[in-house]
Amino acid sequence: MTVFRTPAVLLSIALMGGSAFILPSTGTFLSNAYRDFATVDIATKLGVVSGIVGLCGFPGILMALPFIGRSRREVSRLASETARLAELRHKAETTRQALDTLRALSPASVLQSDGDPAAVMIRAENDLPLALTHFVRLVLDNPPDPAEVLAARAALDVLPDEGRSDAVEKLNFRLRDFEHPAGLQAEAPATGLSVSALNSAAQDAAIKGKYELALRFAERALSEARETGLARTRVGLDAEFQRARALRFLDRNDEALRALEDLLPIEEAVLGPRHKGVLSTRFQIAQTLFFLGRHDEALRALEDLLPIEEAVLGPRHKGVLSTRLQIAQTLRFLGRHDEALSALEELLPVHEAVLGSRHYNVLFTRFQFAQTLGLLGRHDEALGALEDLLPVQEAVQGPRHQNTLSMRAEMANAKYDLGRKGEALSEFRDVFAQQSEVLPPGHPDLNKTADWIAGIESELANGEPD
Repeated sequence: MTVFRTPAVLLSIALMGGSAFILPSTGTFLSNAYRDFATVDIATKLGVVSGIVGLCGFPGILMALPFIGRSRREVSRLASETARLAELRHKAETTRQALDTLRALSPASVLQSDGDPAAVMIRAENDLPLALTHFVRLVLDNPPDPAEVLAARAALDVLPDEGRSDAVEKLNFRLRDFEHPAGLQAEAPATGLSVSALNSAAQDAAIKGKYELALRFAERALSEARETGLARTRVGLDAEFQRARALRFLDRNDEALRALEDLLPIEEAVLGPRHKGVLSTRFQIAQTLFFLGRHDEALRALEDLLPIEEAVLGPRHKGVLSTRLQIAQTLRFLGRHDEALSALEELLPVHEAVLGSRHYNVLFTRFQFAQTLGLLGRHDEALGALEDLLPVQEAVQGPRHQNTLSMRAEMANAKYDLGRKGEALSEFRDVFAQQSEVLPPGHPDLNKTADWIAGIESELANGEPD
């Protein structure tokens, strides 16, 4: 029961003050009073201290000292809590204002932006996810105001895109830049921003597997770069690069290789032979040689490129890791399966550490690993690896992405190798139906799946066991 109930207690404390050190019961009372003192509000505390001093004079002052100390600590604590509460209120108001800004600058508004040619093309496609991704990339590429950075950061929260962690980091750095305005880059000419926006849109569309749209973006960017005298600038050269890469994705590899080989000496002259853009073009040339079936040439090009990339970019740069992955894939196609598996086993943990376990390049590395297991005759392990990989792949790139469908075709292949022909045929048919909707007629993946279906149907029709 709390001691401090009525003002009468003050008189009791005063009368017993002189005998507090003589009568144990009085000492106990004061001990209990000091203990209960902690449980009352600050106004009661101050009243008790004033009452003790007023009733007892100097002895009361001595007796009130512990109570005074506790009151001072309480006042200090209350002041600290008040300051903290004010800070929280300020943060809450700042957050409310930021949310209002986000609502006013919804990333989806890029679909209504007539001043951005990329946005106009996206609007024609009525593709909101691409619009959001494009908005984020615009913010990363150009110096917007802080509200746009916040809006892009909000867009990332609803876009499980590849490279998301890189984008978050860059956006956070951009926000910090606004604390130091001198650190912001000068505004680029409007024409340069237009070409840059189209290049970014081409890259976004390619990442999402929309290769025809990526090509249209890149060709529009290249046209604008030529019309505005920017063809031999960084943005103009990037437009050439995006166009060539889109051609490769569309399996127009002869055209892609000619474009890349024309681009490389110009880039080297404008940017320098060790510029990262030049290194990217050399990598694309090697990849295109690979897709043309010129595997020996591709391997030589990649092995020449790798030490330069490691020196310029560092051994853990994602570009270096992509080159190592392509080397492993090329070894596999050259029939050097043990070397390929060893290269993939060394690469995978580094890939995951640098890019994260859900990055599309990490998923492709795991896919290559499973395929190589199958080529080595380890079909049960290959199927298990693919079954573990597929749900992650579907979550990251979507169930209808070209890479996802390729993984499902590989699973069907593994089931066939294990003698489960009926299951394999059903899987191949389902994959073919979806590939027909997302890939252009005559695409190699479509042709390969059709060949599998025809082969298995023939085997089963001839009475071969399932």
